[in-house]
Amino acid sequence: MYDGFSGWCGGYSFGGMTGAGRFLLTLSPGTRVTLQYDDQPPAFGVFQGFQAGTVLLTNFNGFPGLVRIAINRINAVSVF
Repeated sequence: MYDGFSGWCGGYSFGGMTGAGRFLLTLSPGTRVTLQYDDQPPAFGVFQGFQAGTVLLTNFNGFPGLVRIAINRINAVSVF
């Protein structure tokens, strides 16, 4: 559970998280997001939560399964 101060969420410490990662902590599962990571063009998906230092997304660019993206690879996030 994230307490807003220590960077703790779901048993994983997010001490060195970027601004984009911290913003994701404020979202509820099921929120539609657009994000940009690495050198990839912006992509869309449905935010599902965090697991072991990754962000979980479904329906990522139309892919029907679960996708994991490392938190430290995410450069920008937008809600739509």
